Amino acid sequence: MSFYMTLVHSMRVIIFFGILFLCNSAFAFDRLVIFGDSLSDTGNIANGFNLPPPYFNNRISNGLVAVDILANRLGLSAESAEQFSNGNGDNYAVSGGNAAGSDIEDLRAQLAAFRFRNPQGISNNTLVVLMIGGNDMRDARNLISQSARTQVVENAIAEISSTISTLANLGAEFILVSNAPDISRIPETLDIANSDPGVSTRALEATLLFNRLLGSRISQLSSNFNGELVLFDLYSEFNRILDQPQNFGFTVINQGCFNPSSFRLNPGCDFDQYVFFDSIHPTARAHQILGNTLFDATQIMRSNPIIISPLLLLLE
Repeated sequence: MSFYMTLVHSMRVIIFFGILFLCNSAFAFDRLVIFGDSLSDTGNIANGFNLPPPYFNNRISNGLVAVDILANRLGLSAESAEQFSNGNGDNYAVSGGNAAGSDIEDLRAQLAAFRFRNPQGISNNTLVVLMIGGNDMRDARNLISQSARTQVVENAIAEISSTISTLANLGAEFILVSNAPDISRIPETLDIANSDPGVSTRALEATLLFNRLLGSRISQLSSNFNGELVLFDLYSEFNRILDQPQNFGFTVINQGCFNPSSFRLNPGCDFDQYVFFDSIHPTARAHQILGNTLFDATQIMRSNPIIISPLLLLLE
């Protein structure tokens, strides 16, 4: 091969990989909209007031929560919308929120608040994160009747499905939906089990049913969705931490570090060693792990098709 042909070949390779890099890295989300519950609330529950320590910046944890980590890695903001006061953020998640329900903290009200503030709809390159359902599973867990538990689960799935459809109609092209963590393994359920031995089984059954139905529904909706609709497996990711806590530097997985009822730290509390901040919510370290896996899940949304530049044809 002549020097000229070798040079041309090298130029083609450099240009091709340059185009490949640009096509895969040029796309970036320019807005993050969040709906959910206390796992994602960054200030809505505070309603303009400040929660005292050990709560961190009005989060139900001792530090940043998973959507904060996601936002930071995307170069965006998870700032609270503070829809009950005058916030400017795009995070509508409210502590205590259910997927199904008509209270002001529930998903339907969160979506209504978003639509009121955004009559123009959802712009391109907006990532919508929907992380809700855990509180519905806690409600289902407390019901003895299996049919009643199933109804709670089905109502939650119906509301999430309706929300996804509404978001799609508003122009959403990128939606990340989380399933529910294993409610049977949170300290709150373990405590209830001391007086109600069947509660752990009910909690697990409800969670598994919710996640199975949600996965099926996401699959159905994806077939007609004009964009990327991705299911984040929070159940597996959180159980990965609980199953092998030593791999993540945790030593306590069955109780919370902080007791909100007495507003005291539990004996031996070390937030860096505990998976749970209180009897329900993860610590900042656990949130950081989950936030990084959330970010990883968004990466499959970010790849654009490779377009071969006409310049390559000139080098044939």
